Amino acid sequence: MGTPQISSPSVWTSISDPWSSQQAYGNDNPSPYSSPFLGLSDFDNMSDHASSTSSSTHVTRVAIIGARLGSACLLRGLLRYPHIAADLYDARPQLRDEGLALDLSEAHQEVLRALDPALDACLDRAGAVYSSVALCVGTATTAHRGIDVSGLPIPGRRTVGRQALMDEILADVPPYLLHTNTHIASISGTSETDGGGGAAFLEFVDGTRRRYDVVIGADGTHSLARSFVVSGQGSGQTSTETGEEDPAHKPVSAGSWTLPLQVPLARAQQAMGPGYLDPQRPCRAGWIGDGIFMQHDFLNHGRDIQIYLSAVLPPPSVDSRDGPAAAGPAWAKLFTPEEFEATFAQNRTPACQGMVKLVQSVYTIQIAGIVQMQHVPTQSYAWRRVCLLGSAAHAASPYHGASASLSLEQAMVLSTLLGHSASSGVGIRGFTKSGHDVEASLPYYALQAYDAVCRPRADQVVEATSDVMNTLLGRGSGGQSRDLDPVRIAERLRQRWPAVHNLHVVGLQNAAVDTMEQFIAEDSKW
Repeated sequence: MGTPQISSPSVWTSISDPWSSQQAYGNDNPSPYSSPFLGLSDFDNMSDHASSTSSSTHVTRVAIIGARLGSACLLRGLLRYPHIAADLYDARPQLRDEGLALDLSEAHQEVLRALDPALDACLDRAGAVYSSVALCVGTATTAHRGIDVSGLPIPGRRTVGRQALMDEILADVPPYLLHTNTHIASISGTSETDGGGGAAFLEFVDGTRRRYDVVIGADGTHSLARSFVVSGQGSGQTSTETGEEDPAHKPVSAGSWTLPLQVPLARAQQAMGPGYLDPQRPCRAGWIGDGIFMQHDFLNHGRDIQIYLSAVLPPPSVDSRDGPAAAGPAWAKLFTPEEFEATFAQNRTPACQGMVKLVQSVYTIQIAGIVQMQHVPTQSYAWRRVCLLGSAAHAASPYHGASASLSLEQAMVLSTLLGHSASSGVGIRGFTKSGHDVEASLPYYALQAYDAVCRPRADQVVEATSDVMNTLLGRGSGGQSRDLDPVRIAERLRQRWPAVHNLHVVGLQNAAVDTMEQFIAEDSKW
């Protein structure tokens, strides 16, 4: 199947929202969660799944693997469609998404509203803060100089803690749709032309097996779903049990590590000095050094501060004392408190040294910086009835929440396409030239369109954020040479930063729907 050409954003037209409160829920049913939304567990003892909805509507069963901010938003988006039954699975006892605060541009706030208008209120309740941005550069031997951030997409941006936002998003979701402590052993699937039609199967460690129309892998960098998708593309196998190795299966180090820490405002002011932290004038401030980057953000209505420290990873040592065992786990860079302090000694400003002291006050014996991982690009984000979302699909720099912002876009596109599939089959009956039923295969076409629209966008953002992170770590193009010139830094940021935050939301939805319709039309030609 060829990839249809996607129209230029300049010719995308506005689409109406069929899920406004009056249309979707009716005047007598204003809440989306007062309707009988279904999880697969509702179907376990029912012979006729479709009896819970309109007799003319096929129920699309969706499994989401991994509780992250993007998957939580996707679940909320899917719950707006009565023909979709969704379940969210996570192996952990609690649903968590801890990491660097999310920086939402005006466009990504619009993405949240497109998923579900009620998510705007979730952003408020989660304590999102409007703030300005300031950057400066300097080392122990050079004076600190400000960087001109004019021209960057900063106006209207809000910063919010990931966990706080996810808690608010899931607060109104029926608990029976959220499955914690659930361990998935493997994923398998069938194609559209197999006897039983296209489907995906989850095998759980307790021996149970469930069939879904769509499985969405949002299970992080070390993703079981990614293994299935990559194995399928490369070998034609249909199960994660193949055991085949492929460079795209496992992530590799991106060459830097990060450490976020959230503390109350008063504690941060005591360590960093009140002059740097004025809750009446919240500002995201960042300091660029030679191979290091330090930053602080206001969160929780200005009552908390998140600090963020990052540095390049040193090249592997040939000294046997620094071998694999001494280096610690592959996901972490380990320091003693003294080694950690020495890493950031070049920046002697009170605010920066205060951030180092805050970390040392929490981690008194050993400090673990989280190694940033990146994926070898895969040929597709979808294979049969399984697709990838968020860091299971790509690994963008954590700065400004670029990876999380991408996952929100992808959640919106998937929600739009799977929601659209109920009406796509109208007037399209019979079989395709490859022999499968068009209407039953609508989820398959939705995933193909998702890949065609979202993967090129993600590739662009991943490349841009890699350059942004190298720039903030005091590195030039390619991340190799040292470059601390504030004029060149500002120019590179102006070139690359907009790729993350400049987004035509309605245009992206239109492109996804148009692409799905083109796939259906192409496959329906005899």
